[in-house]
Amino acid sequence: MTPRVLVVDGEYLIAMDAEQILTTGLRCEVTISSPANCPAHLGRKDFDTVVLDIGADLKRHAALIDGLVESRVPIVFSTTCVDYADGLPGLCGYPVVLKPYGDGNLVAAVQAALERYVLPT
Repeated sequence: MTPRVLVVDGEYLIAMDAEQILTTGLRCEVTISSPANCPAHLGRKDFDTVVLDIGADLKRHAALIDGLVESRVPIVFSTTCVDYADGLPGLCGYPVVLKPYGDGNLVAAVQAALERYVLPT
């Protein structure tokens, strides 16, 4: 089974970078979405994990984050905000990957999420 990853980022070029990194590193199928279109993808449940860019303002994405947590889909958060490097307040246990992506950090976080929650062992 080819893993399916939904990359949600308000910056399309950054999302394309994540897509290239993940398709090369994991040989997975990637769908790119804006935050506004993400709820439509949640309804279809056509992905195994989500990479969600939260920027520096968690409150701006609170409803989207709540929806993802309720759906129980594995989430990997991405951000440029170093204050979140060790985790997000109230969301312990979810990995956070700092941007710009490098050194395999995005691939490793998504692979771990897939192995822990989706892929058979």
